[in-house]
Amino acid sequence: MRLFYFLIVIVIFSCSNHKNQSPYDFLKEGSKEKIKSKKKEYYFNEKDAVYTNFKHNVAFKEMYGWETDFGIGKYSIFRSFQKDSAYTFAIIVTELKEDLIPKDKKFNNIHSLYNYINYDSLIIKSLSQRVKLNNFKSNKIFLKNEPAVKYSYKTLIKQFDFEYEEITITVQVNKNNKTYSFSTSAPLLLYNTNPSRFDTIFNWIHFLN
Repeated sequence: MRLFYFLIVIVIFSCSNHKNQSPYDFLKEGSKEKIKSKKKEYYFNEKDAVYTNFKHNVAFKEMYGWETDFGIGKYSIFRSFQKDSAYTFAIIVTELKEDLIPKDKKFNNIHSLYNYINYDSLIIKSLSQRVKLNNFKSNKIFLKNEPAVKYSYKTLIKQFDFEYEEITITVQVNKNNKTYSFSTSAPLLLYNTNPSRFDTIFNWIHFLN
């Protein structure tokens, strides 16, 4: 069980780290060749701005013209971002091995896991080691008919001689023995001007099976 908790912690740390890294140019000019040279399972349609990962059976359509790359973390497979506004979206995928789940417990989906463990405490404990969280909320939802958990929180970001409050929204799904984490973040002031711009970003996620 401890190993299973550790896997969730990895996902949480990956989501919290992605927005602080420097972007790469994998998905810019000549992106298809660069993707194929890194991992053959990935493809990015530059014309339609659709990223498809055949290994993990997930796709995402980037709707806002943000820059894109593969992300930096070990488990990150895609990231889109807008530097000037500090908008970010990322996809994190980790393997969910059956031998990490207690033999006497059966988790049909992430909803049953949410009911079994103190999900909020686990996430808050992991994230609070790096940042101070405010207004943490979580609830069970569905994403593309898949049981999911959605959580959000606010943090204070300090950069050089200024600071601002940031909101992060993450949706997690357990599917095909994998944990998918889809996370978006933005300065709270900008988020409040048009919340639906960020809340609907999850509508452009698609599972291939």
